[in-house]
Amino acid sequence: MPRKTPSLARGVPPTLLEFATRAQDSHALRRAMRPVLREWVPFDAYCVNACDPVTRAITSSVGDGLSPEDARRLFAIERRGKDVNLLADLGVSRPNVVTVSAATGGAPNESERMRTLFLPRGFVDELRAALALGDHVWGYLHLFRKGSAFGRQDVQRIAAVAPVLALGLARSTVAPQGVKRALLPPELVELDGRGEILSASPAARKILASLGDSPAHHGVYAANAGLAAGCFRSPMGEWLAFRRLDVGGRAVVLIDRARPHEVQRTTMLAFGLTARERQVADLVIEGLSNVQLAAELRIALHTAKDHVKAVLRKTGANTRVELPGLLASGSRSSAMA
Repeated sequence: MPRKTPSLARGVPPTLLEFATRAQDSHALRRAMRPVLREWVPFDAYCVNACDPVTRAITSSVGDGLSPEDARRLFAIERRGKDVNLLADLGVSRPNVVTVSAATGGAPNESERMRTLFLPRGFVDELRAALALGDHVWGYLHLFRKGSAFGRQDVQRIAAVAPVLALGLARSTVAPQGVKRALLPPELVELDGRGEILSASPAARKILASLGDSPAHHGVYAANAGLAAGCFRSPMGEWLAFRRLDVGGRAVVLIDRARPHEVQRTTMLAFGLTARERQVADLVIEGLSNVQLAAELRIALHTAKDHVKAVLRKTGANTRVELPGLLASGSRSSAMA
């Protein structure tokens, strides 16, 4: 188990705790938790983004859905950085659970996304939460209501459940997989001047369809909006990344194999390694002995040994030799799940 259940889980519905601690697939987790979460905090519409915990780039979305046009407009609003309760701020600000009604003093029309996208659909308030463990965000929760705004108790309840949902997203990142399918070659998705998808190969469309947010492909739109590259594990068990390219004046998003360092940085976080343990893991991967590691970090030899033991225990690696391959594959063995 990469992490202990957060202490804030007290009082959270047992079903949500069970979903989080047994999560094997983030898409299934996000679909299954909707009705349970709705009993905990009533809402009329729902969306959960998964994101790269390092860059905070959105990689997929599961929920009630937006049209492709509305999804592009929403990412454009986020990119401009002028609206209230932006996702970029949620990862660093406190509190990490916010509502439009509170941010605007009860005047949701002051929010551009509410005014242009959600108020016309009858939603009077939006609640956003960063699903974070420590300083790293694994996803974002969006809830919408018609009729009445979210209150203080709603915010408190989501604040309690947010780290539990983050735990589920993190655990699913390193859950054991069955037979892995062969990695696909890099695939291109071509977009027009408005960011609408013009063309995509059959393989690219298959990847996008597997991510749960078809037809509003959030990972593509986020990458095209320049919100950073996102490394993620697809439901097929493959480690991929969205990257924006400019090809002859055309906007293109490349669905590519994730680079080894991108996978390792994400899996280290998913396994729950501390900042110091991540340093130690990097040095072990470089081939440093315990003596060399202690000298490099200027710590006692017994402390270096303790850190190495902690890294091996948390990742499920039996030996130092196994560690690089395990972190690069991003999957613990079934016996360690």
